[in-house]
Amino acid sequence: MAAPTGVLAKLYVLSGGVSAPNVPAEIDTSETDANILGDTDWVEVCARDVNLDSSFDEADATDRCNAGYNATIPTTRNAEITFEAIKRKPLQQYLNILKAAADGRLLVGVLMLDDDKGTAEADGIVMNANVTNFSESQGLRDPITISFTLKPGGEAATAPRSITAP
Repeated sequence: MAAPTGVLAKLYVLSGGVSAPNVPAEIDTSETDANILGDTDWVEVCARDVNLDSSFDEADATDRCNAGYNATIPTTRNAEITFEAIKRKPLQQYLNILKAAADGRLLVGVLMLDDDKGTAEADGIVMNANVTNFSESQGLRDPITISFTLKPGGEAATAPRSITAP
């Protein structure tokens, strides 16, 4: 079995569809994997390096029975997707969507997979996210890049979850 490489991985954001192509839209994460992956309003993000950090906050559970070791209990879960994209003019659709989400403090549906969403067994995470960081780097000899940080937002019904293509 071969290990997947990042060149095949995909990151998508959800647009408002034909009537609002540059507007961020939310996804109902309680839908089936097939319905989520089959949505035609996903827009591929032309990202460079994409990273998912999934961690837990911790509660101190140290007591005298730990033989001098600190002990913790995992509590709430954190998820954070960070990536960088090259700025192109005119702005590509996904940049317009993410900029609108950042400027309007709007949630946007995000789908991060280890392969194209149409590929069997592609898996990853789906969530509604807030854009919590939007920064631009203008290096002298490099293309201008835009970096994003996306974190889960919204109500419990929109909680992040794992997803696998059928």
